[in-house]
Formats: sequence, structure tokens, C-alpha cells
Amino acid sequence: MKQKCFAWYKQPHRLKFKILISYLIPSVTLLCLLSVATYFASARLMEKRLLQSASDTIKQTENSLQSFINKYDALTLSYSFSGSVQNLLGQDLTDYNINRQKLDKLNFESTLFSCIPTRIENSNTVCDIRIYFNDTFPYFNNHTRYYNYRDAQDEEWFRKIMEGYKKDRTSFYLITPAENQASSYGRDSFSLARVIVDTSYYLNPLAVIVLDIPHSYLDSSVSNTNMDGVVNFVTAADDNMIACSDTGLLPLYEESLAFASSPDYRTAEWNKVTIQNVRYLMKTDPMKSYSITLTTLIPYQNVVKDITVLRNIMLVIGVTLVAACFFFANTTADNITGRLSHVNSKMREVRTGKLTPLPQARPKYAWDEIDELMDTYNYMIGEMEILIETQYENGKEIKNAELRVLQAQINPHFLYNTLDMIHWFAEENMVTEIDTAVNSLATFYRISLSNGKEQIRLKDELAQVEAYIRLQNLRFENTIQYNCQIEQRFMNQPIIKMILQPLVENAIQHGLFEKDELGGTISIRSWHEEPQLLCLIIADDGVGMSPEQLALLNKNLQIPDEGHGYGIQNVNSRLQLYYGADFHLYFESRPGKGTEVFVRVPLSSGF
Repeated sequence: MKQKCFAWYKQPHRLKFKILISYLIPSVTLLCLLSVATYFASARLMEKRLLQSASDTIKQTENSLQSFINKYDALTLSYSFSGSVQNLLGQDLTDYNINRQKLDKLNFESTLFSCIPTRIENSNTVCDIRIYFNDTFPYFNNHTRYYNYRDAQDEEWFRKIMEGYKKDRTSFYLITPAENQASSYGRDSFSLARVIVDTSYYLNPLAVIVLDIPHSYLDSSVSNTNMDGVVNFVTAADDNMIACSDTGLLPLYEESLAFASSPDYRTAEWNKVTIQNVRYLMKTDPMKSYSITLTTLIPYQNVVKDITVLRNIMLVIGVTLVAACFFFANTTADNITGRLSHVNSKMREVRTGKLTPLPQARPKYAWDEIDELMDTYNYMIGEMEILIETQYENGKEIKNAELRVLQAQINPHFLYNTLDMIHWFAEENMVTEIDTAVNSLATFYRISLSNGKEQIRLKDELAQVEAYIRLQNLRFENTIQYNCQIEQRFMNQPIIKMILQPLVENAIQHGLFEKDELGGTISIRSWHEEPQLLCLIIADDGVGMSPEQLALLNKNLQIPDEGHGYGIQNVNSRLQLYYGADFHLYFESRPGKGTEVFVRVPLSSGF
């Protein structure tokens, strides 16, 4: 088959047809492969993100329930250990007359409702409170809120609580709606129970306090999902239902139990199951601290519907791109064969002695011609294009550097912050600070402009740095210390302007102001290491950098800082443009110790 294809391709077809096939077949093949790969990658990513979103929602629901239970766990614990409750239930009941009973009941209820609010936070739901006292304390029993142990001793939930307390001193329990409905209480509610123990003798439980939460509140709390068709079930031990986001779908949960007990089922992961001939993604998350489990069912159709839309979009895009490939391949073939025909006709004219150059008004013909005419015409044109392009790029780079300097000189953000600070000083009648700010701002911009000169004296560059630091100290309450150790003999050394100030600004923003305690010290010193070479060192005692960050920064100094204003890359670029490739920035840093940047500039004669 392969040999037949090559044999067919070598047959005397027209050049346009061969070019069209040569472009179209690889392009369409690559496009199809890319589309298929993109579709499957995007589909996996969409499924992953959707399931992650569902997992995040589940986690929020779990955290909400956990926080809710933790809150009432803490409230009932605090109440059970309160002094008034312990004193009341542990007191000597000899001669316990009716007046003492009334007073104790009043104090007991006052403590109860001050410790445990009956209205659930952020809702209109009200929880009910039941208290079961030890049979030795029968005085408050009214069979509406206050009971005795004998009233519940035959109830399953009460036996579990007492047996659990005797076994391992567990004092906090969850009572499911099914257990409540099966009891004499007979309410459709989820309950939290706390054993009130005698702090002087832990073997003696004084009472049991039960908080009844309406079933509807928990149902609504697990119904807040951001996907259609999602069902959440909350269960306690023995698969007893606590809450369901849609009570009409309870049969789904009953059938899902069979999958959850399967040895292939992975807890806390998404499992594909089929229930009632519908495919679902099922996840079971046991909650921490309490024996509660949250089970979530997501219809698999919810996951694949967006993927199906993506597939259809990819098909439309693929067909469109194939048509576009054919159009551009045909246009390219026409363009190539048309130009070759034109060259061929000109070469025929050469045979007749008519030397006509290719029209220079249409330079696209001069880029890729073949044979002798390409050597004749394109050599000179190519050399000229290279020379012009080189000069153009050099000129453009210098102009861009000059433009970046101009943008830095008129920094609207810096000017706005300074003027806003001066305005605030004026409102506070801070005359001295206004005078300092205005003089510093004037000095900063006077040196920035410098009557259009590109080079200024080093002492003027340092004066601009000092003006900038004064403005920053006015703004940030003198958190920056400045130390200049430049030898006096170098003060008149010419240097291109706006070199030091951006480095100082970078040291302040990314060094001093990244520390836990805002501020620090900026120092500038000189180092005459080689003849005709001056090294200026800007140091800070900021957060410093890791070796990896430092290596990356020194490596990236050669990369233009497009879109980030007048940054250190632009400073480095200007140094190399004006002084040569040997004059550049170099950083040294240690984490927690600070950073030093070395600026190498040539010394003028006489220094």
C-alpha cells in the first residue's frame, strides 16, 4: 500500500496538485490527531474538575455538619460541668422543701438557656431540650421537658447511651430520627445527647441532656449542592438515616448500601455504580470524630453532558479547520506555482537576450525564488534585508530603552501616591512634612528629567535615591534606614540616569516590605575592584532569596521585562546597551539575611 502511494505520487501530476496534497495530508492528519488528543485531555480535565467541585461541596457539607455537632458538643459539655448544675444535682436532698425546689428549678433553667441557645444559628429553626434526671432526683419531672431515667429505661437509645458510658465513659451521643420515632418520644428529629456526670464520682451519671434538632433542618443543610440530580445521605452507625437531601429518593440509598459493602468499593473515592438502570458516581465519606457517614450520588449523565457538548464543538471546529486547511493549501499552491511560472517566463526572456529584472515593487517574489535567478536577485536583496533588519532592530531596541526611561521618569502611580500623601498632610496641617515631601518630589523629578541629558553625575543619582527614600519614609513612618558609603572621589563620575533608584525601589518592595516587621536598612557603597571599573553595591537586610530564586533571577536578567514597567531587567539592558556586554547587574542573597546587587560601570578618565 505504501509503495503504491509513493508510485502514485511520483506520477507526472501537475505541480500545484502535488503541493496541495503535500500540505493537505500532513495538516489534516496532524489536526485530527491534535483534536482527538485535545478532546480526550479536555474531557478528562472537565470530569476531574466537576468531581473536584462535587468533592469540595461534599467537604463543605461535612464541615458544616461537623461544626454544628461540635458546637453543641461543646455547649452541652460546658453546661454539664457548670458549677450550678453540679451543685444542684449533687446536693444533699434532706429536707428538700418546695421553696428550695422552685428556686433550684429557676436557677437550673436560667443556666440551661444561657448556656444552650434553642434557636439554631443563621436559621429560624428551634431545637427542643429534654433532660432525664437520675431516679434519685424526681423533683422536676413534668414529662414535657424533664423526665427521670425510669421514663426512658426501656428505650433502645437510652440503653445504648448508658451501656456506652459504663463501657468506655463516652458521654456524647447521636440519636437518629429512626430511633426517636421508635421511642416513646415519637418525634421526627435528630438528637444530640450528653451524659451529665458527677465530677466528684464519675461512675454516677447525674442526668442525660438531649437536644432535638428538627429533621427538616438537616435535610436542608445537605441539599445545598451546585449540581442537578445530586443526592446526599447522612447516616449514623448501623446505616440509620439521619438526613437526606431528597426524601423521594430514599430507595436509591437502600440499593446503594449493597455497593458500599462490596469488597471492590473504595471509600472516600468516586465509584461508578448502576442503580435502577441509571449510572451514578457514588462516594462515601466517613466524618471525623463522630460515627457519621455522608454518601453522595451524582448521575453520570451530569458529568458527560458537558463532555458531549465539547465533543460536538470539537467536531464543528475540526470540520471548519479542515476546510480552512484546504483553502490555505490551495492558496499557497497557487501562490507558489504562479510565482514559478513568472520566473520561468523571465528566464525564457533571458534566452532571447532580454534582461528584465524581477519587479521590485512586489518583494514577495524575491524571498523564495529557486535556481539561478534566486542566486542572482536574492543574494543582494537578502544581504540588504539582513543589514536593514539589523539596523532597524538595534534602533528599535535603543528607542524602546529610551521609552522605558521616559515612562519611569513620569511614573503616574508613584506620583499619585505621593500627591495623595501630601493631600493627607495638608488635611492634618502637617506643614513640615508637606515641605519635606514637596522638596523631595521636586528633587526626584528634576533629576529624572535632567534637561533631557542621558548621563548625570553619580552624586545627582544618589540625591534622587535619597529623595525617593525620604518620600517612602514619610509614607511608611520612617521604617527605612539609609546608609551611603560612596567615596567622595567618585561623586562626579558620570553615570546613565535612573539606574540606582529602580534597584532601591525593588529592594524596598521585595526585600524590606516582605519581612514580618515592615522596614529595614538600605545601604549603597562603592568598590573600585579593577582599573577603569567602578562597582556600586546596593544592599538590604530584607527577606533574601533561596539559592533557586537567586539563580533564576540572575539567569532572567537577560530577558526583557515586558509589561512590568521599569524593572531590573530594563536597568540591566540599558547598562549593556550603553557600556557593553561586560557591564551588567549581578545579585547575591541569603534567605533571612538580605540581598546585594552589584552594578558595574566604567570609570571615566581621571578617576
